[in-house]
Amino acid sequence: MSLMPHQVKIVEELNRGMRYVVAKPRTGKTRPVIKFLKGGNEILVLTKKAAIGGWHSELEAMGVEGWTVTNYEQVRSKNWDMAKRWDGLVLDEAHSLGKYPKPNLTVPIIEKMLVNGPRIGVSATPCAESYSQLFHQAKALRANVFGDYASFYKWHKVYGIADKVRTAYGERETYKKVKEGIFETFKRMAVVIDRQEAMVNFVEAKDHIVKLRDDDVSFLCKKLKRDKIVTMFGLDIVAETPLAVAQKCQQICAGVVLDDEGEKVFIHQLKADWAYEKFKGSRIAVLTGFKGEVDIFKRLPVSQTDDYLAFQRGEFQWFVGSWQRFARG
Repeated sequence: MSLMPHQVKIVEELNRGMRYVVAKPRTGKTRPVIKFLKGGNEILVLTKKAAIGGWHSELEAMGVEGWTVTNYEQVRSKNWDMAKRWDGLVLDEAHSLGKYPKPNLTVPIIEKMLVNGPRIGVSATPCAESYSQLFHQAKALRANVFGDYASFYKWHKVYGIADKVRTAYGERETYKKVKEGIFETFKRMAVVIDRQEAMVNFVEAKDHIVKLRDDDVSFLCKKLKRDKIVTMFGLDIVAETPLAVAQKCQQICAGVVLDDEGEKVFIHQLKADWAYEKFKGSRIAVLTGFKGEVDIFKRLPVSQTDDYLAFQRGEFQWFVGSWQRFARG
């Protein structure tokens, strides 16, 4: 299967020694990585659970068989075989390994894996929160772009900038700020593709804000802010801190809130009803802010699924899933 020009460029850069692919979502990062590693027999792909099906579809489209595709959690199970040797390793959605200052518990395991061939990282956002996220990703890839530092803390002493915040327990270092040029250093092992390069005629979509107001919802939020508790249907919604108040109010505005025992309390379906009236004759994908909102959309008289492959095959009119589960992969 032929590749698009920007995908050919990715393969060329990987052949030249690049070991990280940075490209926006939907620009086609998977196929050039498959093309590059196609000659290997024992290739391991680690990704998010929701993206496993997509990898299998791309492998089938590229005529590749025998690869092992699994989620990151599996390598931490007691049944994982650390003695197995791999011809290549792909860390898809590699930014998920970029926790700091303490590493993702999966990173030391991946670092010790026996990989005879290349290790490739793939992500649209390797450092969305902070450039500090790059350290542990480089460790998992065993890429010595920053030098040989045993820990994040030792690395941050050289590359970091002091950034302390005041908390109830005194001042605390955030480890978030680093010196200029860190990403340029990281790019020594990365091929970076912007969306315009991948899709010449691409036009960035504009956000459209729809204001949905309900007096009962406003009353509940005001009461929660004032009293730190509201009771609905015999269930208590408690928010004792400013952060909890903000979270609970956001849930109330979404239409479903968790009570003090973690049970869902359905309040309204304003957004679902608006979406139904607006798009009832269309095929659309809906990503909700909370998992509980998915159940609200299930009440609508439209065929829907959370199986994105079934949606892509045209078996359902709507795809509905939570942002936390489906935003990546």
